[in-house]
Amino acid sequence: MKLLIAEDEHLIRKWLSNSLDFQELNINQIYLAEDGEEACKIIQTFQPDIVLTDINMPKMDAFELFEATKSIPYRKIILSGYDEFINAKKAMQYGVIDFLVKPIDLVELRKCFVTLLYDIHKKENKTASLEKQEFDILGEVRYSRDVVTTQVLE
Repeated sequence: MKLLIAEDEHLIRKWLSNSLDFQELNINQIYLAEDGEEACKIIQTFQPDIVLTDINMPKMDAFELFEATKSIPYRKIILSGYDEFINAKKAMQYGVIDFLVKPIDLVELRKCFVTLLYDIHKKENKTASLEKQEFDILGEVRYSRDVVTTQVLE
């Protein structure tokens, strides 16, 4: 699986790319973009399976990005600093899987990815006999620690 993280805030982008054990989730390639235009080029070139993007970015917002790449199939997760109904409604029109509000909760972020990846695998018939609980083994234990403890242990 390939993931693109599009976020204009450097520290948030870095945190997102290092906050989860993506290999455990079978995400082997992570691309980073600091604006919508760069994200668009990455989507067109590398065709990631999942795009985690901020709504408001320089050069091109998330909705412009979705419109520019609508011919390329990928799953969409939106980040926003605002819990706005209008953006959530517009996100649904583009097939966004989840709408996460900043500050991002690590457990919520992980659950979002686990649910999404489980659905992908289920649709691909790779996990026909695999229960969701088995797919998410030790997830709650590993990510229920507070952020400082997690960073120290890493």
